[in-house]
Amino acid sequence: MGGKSQSWNISKGISIYLRKDSPRYYGCLRLDGKYYRKSLNTEDKDLATKLVLEWNDEKLNEFSNNQSSQTLNQIKKPINVGYKLDDKYALDKGKVFLTGTQALVRLPIIQRKIDAQNNLHTAGFISGYTGSPLGGYDHALNHASKFLEENHIVFQPGVNEDLAATAIHGTQQTTLVEKPKYDGVFGVWYGKGPGVDRSGDAIKHGNYAGTSKYGGVLALAGDDHGAKSSTTAHQSDHAFIHFGMPILNPSTVQDYLDFGILGWAMSRYSGCWVGFKCVTDTVESAASVDISLDRFKPAIPDNGSFEDENIHIKWGFTPAASESRLYNVRLPAAQAFARVNSIDKVIFKDKKKLAIVTSGKAYLDVRQALDELGLNENICKKIGISLYKVGMVWPLEDQKILNFVEGHKEVLVIEEKRPIVEDQLTKYEAGEFERWSLGDIPYSLNCN
Repeated sequence: MGGKSQSWNISKGISIYLRKDSPRYYGCLRLDGKYYRKSLNTEDKDLATKLVLEWNDEKLNEFSNNQSSQTLNQIKKPINVGYKLDDKYALDKGKVFLTGTQALVRLPIIQRKIDAQNNLHTAGFISGYTGSPLGGYDHALNHASKFLEENHIVFQPGVNEDLAATAIHGTQQTTLVEKPKYDGVFGVWYGKGPGVDRSGDAIKHGNYAGTSKYGGVLALAGDDHGAKSSTTAHQSDHAFIHFGMPILNPSTVQDYLDFGILGWAMSRYSGCWVGFKCVTDTVESAASVDISLDRFKPAIPDNGSFEDENIHIKWGFTPAASESRLYNVRLPAAQAFARVNSIDKVIFKDKKKLAIVTSGKAYLDVRQALDELGLNENICKKIGISLYKVGMVWPLEDQKILNFVEGHKEVLVIEEKRPIVEDQLTKYEAGEFERWSLGDIPYSLNCN
């Protein structure tokens, strides 16, 4: 036989094909991320189609039988008939079902309870201006007003984003007066991408001034990457970088909680306001998430080089001194915090051929693409594909990512819209030429 191999897709994950050295048809199935192939022992295409469909049914039954005991055990688990909708805000342990928006409501409640466990008498303050993809945040906060009040959290919508940011700035000054009511006030500013742009003056001044030791600020940026419900597509990273703010880029609803608590701890430790990306795809998703308080245990770097008086908000700093303090003390402190808390993670790594670096929603896109190619974690390790998930996209923590990419033949950076991680990694690698070859400079794929 001569010629080329031919294939025909019968259905999703089901195909038949002819090899160039045989007239007989072969079947191919992709089930649970794995490929199965066998000869169908026929030269008739219609019969081959029938046989591969029957084979698919047989494999599905085989999987079903193998998993039946596990499924029965799951069915036998008691159902919590007493579960109430309010439990998503009331429970202190276990899992609850939350949308992305509801997770952002639950977040300050968790922070208040963690502080109480640590004998800190704190309060929370939330202010901003509504707009998609955070268009429903104010409604969700109002619906949870009872739980917010119980936890000393005030929600005050802003007349506009600028006044909201100025109010958040004020919450960090409460410890500068005599006999404050609280040990600190943690703040949440929120607004969609254009709101980040227009509030640059207020946000930048707040960040340069800093945070209190037991306060901290998260700035939620609603980024509508595809302009689904906005006049322009938006990416707030570059604005936050201009303001000198560390940026966290969560991938999932669980990340909203994990990164949120880490974000406040980072803000308290470094004195920085922390940018927090909220893209449409994640805000509008939902998941069962772990809200147990013992899950959230931020680690504090053991580094005496960051003196307390040069970190937190205080009176009397000149503008020039504030800039130097931000870039020479606070941002390095944020990087140190990210390092010890493993905000950036090695997902898998074995043989060193292709290193994929990604973050945020793009991380989920990468995992889906690998899955559709039939490349699970074990296969990736065998063929030399490594994966690294960046949680803090700016300033990029250098030590772990440089150790990760070292020795790989190629580096692929996959991120959203304009490059953030790629530019920093390229500069880091440019200073490491004695360790690596020139061919290790990464290139990126930007997902728009």
